[in-house]
Amino acid sequence: MNPILSFDDTDLGAPDTYATGPPHTAWARRRTAGPVVRDGSPALGRRFWSVTGWSAARELLGRPEDFSSRYGMVLGYGPDCPDPAGQQMISACDAPQHTHLRALMHGYFTPRWARTTAQALEDALRTRLAPLLRTGEPFDFARDIAGHLPMEAACLILGLPPHDRDELYALATSTLSGTDPDSARDHGVLTTATAHAELFTYFLRLTRVRRGAGDDDMIRALATARAPEPLTDQEVAANCVGVLIAATETTRLALAGAGTILAAHPDIRALLSGSAEQLRTTGEEILRWTSPATHVLRTATHDTTLAGYPIAAGDLAVAWLGAANRDAHAFDRPGVFDPARTPNRHMAFGHGPHHCIGATVARIELATTLRILHTETTGVELLGPPTHLRSIHTSGYKSLPLRLLARRPDRARLRPPSTTGLP
Repeated sequence: MNPILSFDDTDLGAPDTYATGPPHTAWARRRTAGPVVRDGSPALGRRFWSVTGWSAARELLGRPEDFSSRYGMVLGYGPDCPDPAGQQMISACDAPQHTHLRALMHGYFTPRWARTTAQALEDALRTRLAPLLRTGEPFDFARDIAGHLPMEAACLILGLPPHDRDELYALATSTLSGTDPDSARDHGVLTTATAHAELFTYFLRLTRVRRGAGDDDMIRALATARAPEPLTDQEVAANCVGVLIAATETTRLALAGAGTILAAHPDIRALLSGSAEQLRTTGEEILRWTSPATHVLRTATHDTTLAGYPIAAGDLAVAWLGAANRDAHAFDRPGVFDPARTPNRHMAFGHGPHHCIGATVARIELATTLRILHTETTGVELLGPPTHLRSIHTSGYKSLPLRLLARRPDRARLRPPSTTGLP
């Protein structure tokens, strides 16, 4: 058998490739050769097509009948090694199951639902920021702020008890960053498989409880759904694991990226007058720039073509979202952070039927963070170099030492949280 070779000397399937940040140079070399190129990962023992062009990536993700998600949506899976949650979890299944699951979950991710929880999320953020503004003490923005706001949102959606949140956060971050040595050491979780198993067991137990009684949360909605047929306990648990991981991992990395940008570019922070439009365009550019989800995997269901390139049945195709979001054919000056960029058709949330169902909630979290940092601080001071996550699945900073400069350091301007609080 021929050895598995990467397109060049950069193995996109090796975690070390991402230890110092996204491999934009390697992605650019592939994109120069073509929007779709033959590639491989010796580290994973996988051959695949690397899709780095924006149009080609949209085409790949927009043709579910030709490129399936059922075998898994990240590198490492495939027809010969399918995701155990395939055709059970919303991110790893095709229609009609995907359509059914998305309809069941949709009500917890609508703009209307997101607006009803926006105040609770703002209160949670203000509570965490208040002592940091009052004392001016250094802290780790990636861990202490960016990591916990998305967890609050996930717990609201799933109806999770407050006393479980710290442990669930540790497990969720380990599922996609278990290859990072700091993640394993800090959380005591040695493998991504261990973290997945513990989360699955937790939600399996909770599902069985919620079938009998519970509040109006997503777990109960999934557990009590009857049409077209009831979900098994395993299907409910698998989808809850997926929601928790997606909600906590990708959004926290986007928020950490926002902290880095505001600290490194005071002029950008000064542009945030708090107007809805400025918050929106800045937030969208942060999402494009950070691209927290590194890649999405699809499997060809039959012989076909992609952007004119022949793809054989069973071939794996990987859309590198960070690469697509820096494609000069789709973005003017893609290597420049432009907070006023309009339009901004980034793919940070994917594309097509599997476009991130939680995108609205993530955008509210990002806008809330930007608005409060603008109104309550005069600056964000970077106290040391940020540290990148070592992971092929997600991209961003795992550590970001900052100090917030309060507008009125003599007394906290942050109003106390509302009495509604969080569950």
